[in-house]
Amino acid sequence: MMANTSPNHWCTTNQASVEKQLRILQAKAFRFEIIRLFAFVLTFVGPFLSSYLPSPINIFCWLTIPIGIFIFVKAVRKHLILKDDIYFLTNTLEAILQSIKLLENSQAPIGPFKRPTEVIRPSEKHWPLSLQETDDLDIYSEGASIFGRMNRTSTLKGQQHLAGLIESPLLQVDDINNRAKTYQDLSNQIETLHLLAGNAKAFGEIKDQFHSLKEAIETRSNIKDTIWPNVIKIYFPILLIIIALTFYGAIPQPFLLLALLVNIVLSKKIASVIFPSLKPWLSISSLLNYSEMYLQQAIKLDTKTGPLAPLTEKSKSLLTTGNLSALKNTVGMIRLRFSGVLHMIIDVLIFWDIRWMLKLEKLMANRSAFLELENIIGEWEAHISMALQNFINHQGTYAELHNTSTCEILEGRHPLLPHNKSVPNDISLHEKDRAWLISGSNMSGKSTFLRMVGVNILFAQIGLKTYCQKIKICPVRLMTDLRIRDNLFKNESYFLAEVRQLKRMIDTSKGRPLLFGLIDEPYRGTNSEERIAASVEVLRCLLESGGFFLTATHDKEVTEMAEQIPAVSNHHFKEELSESDIAFDYKIRPGPTTTRNALRVLQQEGYPDSVIQNAEAWLQKKNKNTRQF
Repeated sequence: MMANTSPNHWCTTNQASVEKQLRILQAKAFRFEIIRLFAFVLTFVGPFLSSYLPSPINIFCWLTIPIGIFIFVKAVRKHLILKDDIYFLTNTLEAILQSIKLLENSQAPIGPFKRPTEVIRPSEKHWPLSLQETDDLDIYSEGASIFGRMNRTSTLKGQQHLAGLIESPLLQVDDINNRAKTYQDLSNQIETLHLLAGNAKAFGEIKDQFHSLKEAIETRSNIKDTIWPNVIKIYFPILLIIIALTFYGAIPQPFLLLALLVNIVLSKKIASVIFPSLKPWLSISSLLNYSEMYLQQAIKLDTKTGPLAPLTEKSKSLLTTGNLSALKNTVGMIRLRFSGVLHMIIDVLIFWDIRWMLKLEKLMANRSAFLELENIIGEWEAHISMALQNFINHQGTYAELHNTSTCEILEGRHPLLPHNKSVPNDISLHEKDRAWLISGSNMSGKSTFLRMVGVNILFAQIGLKTYCQKIKICPVRLMTDLRIRDNLFKNESYFLAEVRQLKRMIDTSKGRPLLFGLIDEPYRGTNSEERIAASVEVLRCLLESGGFFLTATHDKEVTEMAEQIPAVSNHHFKEELSESDIAFDYKIRPGPTTTRNALRVLQQEGYPDSVIQNAEAWLQKKNKNTRQF
């Protein structure tokens, strides 16, 4: 993609170009269908006409048979090639349309959004997010989710690798910068990325063949150690001699018939021995074809340096040293079994199946390389999904990384909110201001602010562009306590679940890299007095680690007590109240909140007037008693 071309323009231009190519290819494919039909008819027209024409003209009519067969075969092969081209081009178009959908701020996932049962984490030093963090940050949420919007994978391994990349923020500055540089370089090869992302769809349609490949590779035939290779080495030359002698009349024809009968018996016996080993290979031809084409395109990407260099080398090795092409061709030869009578004749004459099974056994000297095929393709899929995420987030910025204790975000937005509806916010944490206590009324934006900060820090540390105008951070260990649920299976109440989650944060807070904790209304499952006391003291305890913390609260007392804790500052969101509505601007401001809106929300939702009036009277009485005290 040209540096001065916007993603929207690139997508719409290439959509039109691909659609035009598809129309041309479909027209060509139709022409070859007509030629194929003409050749088929030509094959039979000549012999039919020969019976009505005088000699010697009728002899020439028989030439239509070889001519028709030749044209038919050529037309069929060309038509199959065009069908493949149409299929792959259609998949590429689908990938472009997915990008257009994301660029239009659609919040719907473009791929599966659920977390795979297992994830494959990167080899670099990283901080593994727990299920608590992935839930809190909407990595796998139904509807709008980080994983669902990024997921261009079609294989299980691809999903596992992508989940591992997202869930494993890196902890070394150099590792993060290297990965970010790799994704930046890939984003400049956007046409190939869309081609690969689209055509990985083929693997999803034949995913069972990965299992068949594994079964085939792990089925050890050892036919070379049986007597049958020696039998055909001895008997096949004898058969050729008998055929030659019969042709020249040196021996009578019954000898040839007897020799062929022996061949039939031998081929049937050999088939019964080798078929269990041969059977799994019959169903993986498409997988090997697609894999070869996919990897040939993948290694064209500029990944000779950086974290993808080992993946590129593994892919090249599989194509060359591993002889993926030879395996594909050998399996193609074995599939002659589907040719019915033709296969039976050839196998009887030259022992076709066992010859190609012996070839397979030689190729299986590299069985470990072939077992890696699904993993290699899945890893490519995951990194391509990450690079395309950067293409979509074309207005984003890479993080400025350093090892000093600061975290600054300028105009940060949440990636799951449409750009035209999200409100940017800033944050600045450093040695003297390491914790923000965020207050504000209901629906004012506190929780979204916490998630915005968490997701952008995560994106920064997995090498992606962030949704910020500028972000400057040191690598941190990210932990969250935003969305707590009770658990009947674990016999764990809402409050106990929250207590254990915050205890995990306290236990992990010490050490390096620094902890970055996000906490939304701590201990909301208990009484107000103990909640306030515990919230303040837990925050004080966490600050001893030297880390950074953002805590949202509704408790005015917590904001007042926090003023006495060094390195803590109050911030708030506010709303504008009118007679009929509540308006929010979702901008964070310094200082604690001075407003509340819970009763107004109840009123707007149609609660009985008596409920609202009695609640307001109780509050006025409580506030009066508090002032007197």
